[in-house]
Amino acid sequence: MKPYSLHFKAEKMELDASTARARVDRAKHEIQGGWFDNKAIRRNYFSIDKIHFGYQPPHRSRVIRKPAEKDAWWNVNPQKRSKKQRQQEAKNRKARGEQPSVHAIGIVGYNYKSPFLFYKIPGNVTGKMTSQIYIQLLKPLLKHLEDHYSHRDFILWEDGDSSHRFTKNNVAYKWKKRNSYKFVRNVHNSPKTNWIESSVKRLKSYIRKYFFDGEAQLKELVQESWNGLNQEKINNDLDSMPQR
Repeated sequence: MKPYSLHFKAEKMELDASTARARVDRAKHEIQGGWFDNKAIRRNYFSIDKIHFGYQPPHRSRVIRKPAEKDAWWNVNPQKRSKKQRQQEAKNRKARGEQPSVHAIGIVGYNYKSPFLFYKIPGNVTGKMTSQIYIQLLKPLLKHLEDHYSHRDFILWEDGDSSHRFTKNNVAYKWKKRNSYKFVRNVHNSPKTNWIESSVKRLKSYIRKYFFDGEAQLKELVQESWNGLNQEKINNDLDSMPQR
């Protein structure tokens, strides 16, 4: 029997000119300001991110095979379902209040990991954040951070999502300014310069090891994965920022 092997298609991402300029400008700004050279300053940054975990209906496994072997006799293929069956499954999930994905948000920093909050966006299954929901989630997360350090001198490191865009008319932006929170935005299309992304990779790598059936089991697994994140690795991720 021919040995089984996985086949992954490598994706090459091109760096556009605006992203390249933004990365250079940010690097110059960080160097001039000594953002990450000084450990005391570096460890005052805390990274926040929204994380999405998708899942398929029960008994639909995602297996990647070599194209030439996907229909070979030694491979087991899932039973195909008709369009009518898929539509009925979608109706059943909707009736149970389930969505085809689970969304959560959390904060990591030096010697710190926040509670992991699950959220849903009404009428939206993709988890695209809104400013109002973002504020609702920020309130308990930042309260936990303040209680942990007994101050609010920390700096929140955010991505460039439109729900908290750095514009004077953005509701979340105005709320943070009004409440005297400090924050910076990560360069767009640059996940490597946001150290929480390393934790996200560990989360999803852990979850891929296990079978789960539906939203409830996935949430349980996600929470288990978050609780198990190694704090020393998170600290190392932050300390690696000068090299990123």
